[in-house]
Amino acid sequence: MRTLSNGILEIEVSELGAEIQSLRKVAGNREYIWNADPKYWGKHAPILFPIIGNPGAEGIICDGKAYPIAKHGFVPGLKFSCTEGDRILEFVTTDNEDTRKVFPYSFRLEVIFQLSRNKVIQKFRVQYTGSEGVMPFQIGGHPAFFLPDFKEEDAVHGYLSFNNIDEVHSNEINPNGHYTDKILLFELDEKGMLPLKKDTFDCDTILETRGIVNRTSLYDKNRKPILTVKANAKTTAYWSPTGQNAPFVCIEPWFGCCRKENETAVLADREMTSLLQPGEVYEAEMEIIIE
Repeated sequence: MRTLSNGILEIEVSELGAEIQSLRKVAGNREYIWNADPKYWGKHAPILFPIIGNPGAEGIICDGKAYPIAKHGFVPGLKFSCTEGDRILEFVTTDNEDTRKVFPYSFRLEVIFQLSRNKVIQKFRVQYTGSEGVMPFQIGGHPAFFLPDFKEEDAVHGYLSFNNIDEVHSNEINPNGHYTDKILLFELDEKGMLPLKKDTFDCDTILETRGIVNRTSLYDKNRKPILTVKANAKTTAYWSPTGQNAPFVCIEPWFGCCRKENETAVLADREMTSLLQPGEVYEAEMEIIIE
C-alpha cells in the first residue's frame, strides 16, 4: 500500500490493481471511499481495462480469434510497480503471459495519482507497445463513495446533481448486461437533484451515454455537498447493488462503454472502443473534488 498526503487530503493506493482504497480529509479523518465490505460489494475503486462491462458468452474477438475475458477486464488482479514523487504516485504495469491469454496485445498501462489542495487527480496512460495492427481497448473508473450517516429506513440516502441536463437519460441494461436503445428517464426534483432511494438502482445501472455529463456531485441526505467527480468521459455510469439498499454509490467515468445489445463481439468494431497504432499513447483523467 502506498500513501500520499498534501496536508489537506490523504489517499492510500494498493499496488494490486492500482486501486485507491482510502481517501480522507486530514482534518477530521473522514473517509470517502467505500470500505469494500463483501456483504454489499468487495471492491473500493477498481480500474476497468481493457473492456468495460460484460463481454458476452463468446468473450471478445480480436484479429479473428475469441478470447474469454472477464467482466471489466483484468486490472484488479495485476501487480503494479510504483514510483513516489512530490504529491504524486505513478503506478505502471505491462502485459504478461496471463493477460495475453485473454487480450492478445502488448501494452503499458500507467495510473497516476496527484493531489492538488482538495482534489485527487487520477490519470490513465495506455500505450500500445506491439508492432503490428491496432490495439482496441476501453478504460474507465469505478470509484465507490460512502453515503454519510446511512440508515436503511431513510426514504432518501443522498442526492446527485449534474451539469448540462434537466433529466437523466439512462440506456436500459438487458439481462446480459448489455445496453439497449430504450431510454429510462429519471426526473430531477425541485432542486435539480436526483434523490438516491432504496429502489433507485432497480434498473441495475443508470447509464448516461450521451457524453454530455462531465461533472457529477454527491450530496448527503440533508443536501450538504460531499464531493464532485469530473471527467470528459464518453459515458457516465451510476451504480449500487440492486435490491440491497447499500450504503454507497458508484460514480463511474467510462472512456468507452459496455457492449450494446446486438453489437458485434469484435472489440475493434464496437461504437465506443478506442484504437491505438503501434507506439501510440492514449490519455484520460478524472478528478475527485472533496467539498
